[in-house]
Amino acid sequence: MRYSAFSIVRQALTGNVNWKPAWRQPEPKPFYDVIIVGGGGHGLATAYYLAKEFGLKNIAVLEKGYLGSGNVGLQYHDRALQLHAAR
Repeated sequence: MRYSAFSIVRQALTGNVNWKPAWRQPEPKPFYDVIIVGGGGHGLATAYYLAKEFGLKNIAVLEKGYLGSGNVGLQYHDRALQLHAAR
């Protein structure tokens, strides 16, 4: 699927029903150097730090929802609602 501003707006207006997965769903590896539970801001920052500072490349981040959720996503969502309500 090609992504453009038009296609993103069209998908948003039609309820996002025609999106095709843009990533694969691989089987878990039998071994990881590190497993991080929670893919919010802190979990992703931890994975980035371990990869950058220690050169780890075999890191799993487990998240039951979507990556970037948790406090980071919640704070953004709450602030967006506050800004919208202030109009």
